Amino acid sequence: MFENDKIIKEYEKLMENEKTTYGEVQKFINKNKPKNLYRYRNIKFIESETISGLIRICNPNEYNDPFDCGFYIDYKKYISYANDDVLRTLNLIGASSNFSAMLTGMKHLTNQIESSYKQANYITCFTEEYTNTLMWAHYADSHRGICIEYNYDKIPNEIRDLIFPVIYIGERYDASKILATHNENLARNPSFYKSDIWRYEKEWRFRIDNDKIVLLKNKITKTIDGVEYIFINLSDAIEAIYFGVNFDFSNPKISHSLNNLKSYAKMKNIKLYQMVALKEEKVGFKAEIIKDLCKNKWFLNLSALYNACK
Repeated sequence: MFENDKIIKEYEKLMENEKTTYGEVQKFINKNKPKNLYRYRNIKFIESETISGLIRICNPNEYNDPFDCGFYIDYKKYISYANDDVLRTLNLIGASSNFSAMLTGMKHLTNQIESSYKQANYITCFTEEYTNTLMWAHYADSHRGICIEYNYDKIPNEIRDLIFPVIYIGERYDASKILATHNENLARNPSFYKSDIWRYEKEWRFRIDNDKIVLLKNKITKTIDGVEYIFINLSDAIEAIYFGVNFDFSNPKISHSLNNLKSYAKMKNIKLYQMVALKEEKVGFKAEIIKDLCKNKWFLNLSALYNACK
């Protein structure tokens, strides 16, 4: 996430401070910012996320992890944090039922509250490195896809200021205080806390409230098959594209896209790399620069495809 444990602990402390604003956290991040962020993608995104530079943002209900942005509520803690108005309400409830029954009824609300929270957030994800074998396997179609490199400083300010590193914890995030106090600074946190099992992702997240999307200047809305999708545009921040170890340059279905990408990369001075396994070493792989996509060794075996790229 950051370079050392001290910086990580400082960041976590800021995130848990109810008086610390988004802006103050972002100032801290900028002092310890990464040079680049990355996205691992399937080849079906080879043009939409490289040439167009469009990244879809969506709410966590669409994610493959049902616990993403989830939390739990300790209602005894909730009561201890609650303000006078909340306590008066609880006293009224308690007057007509016993305390245990009241807590049972409140716990049934947790799933509804969590679902509403997820619906209110729009998110997209990045990572810190392009050499993560698990990320290549899970998000880039078993190393058959691509990884896109973004220059952190070239990401538009309104987007960059809403990108925070994820904090990994051993249990679900305790949102008791958020529910009781409605503190806006803490309300962001369930979106940036994930289970320890995802630590390998070294994730950074862009997050925006649903009702703030309309204020984004750097967004594009598209309707596809009657469904509206929202994208942010990071085309000007792309610095490099990495092709996976198993990327099939001979696939005729993507030859046109590769040709377009070659021209676009040359025009925008975007570097193209091929990931290569280091078989002479115990672990690891490296990126080899592709000076001319159409003269890549894979293309040379296919004269028809090679000619199409001329």
